[in-house]
Amino acid sequence: MARGRTGFSSPLGKLTAEVRTKVDEDTRDELERIATDAGMGISEFVRELVLIRVYGRDHVARLHKARLSLVAGVGMEEVD
Repeated sequence: MARGRTGFSSPLGKLTAEVRTKVDEDTRDELERIATDAGMGISEFVRELVLIRVYGRDHVARLHKARLSLVAGVGMEEVD
């Protein structure tokens, strides 16, 4: 029996809302460089920026830590 996706690809659940904006090419190129240096694509990088601004850095870090514990199959106290 094949298992499908759970709809929880993000620590915040299923990502369905879209936010769009336009910037000049130089800004996009610089953003792409910064995202690449961080090991991310532009969308992922901008999503992280938005989440940090909206929820705060500590909250976003806790979400990522919780997701890591689920992937690792360990309790939160074991992930550090």
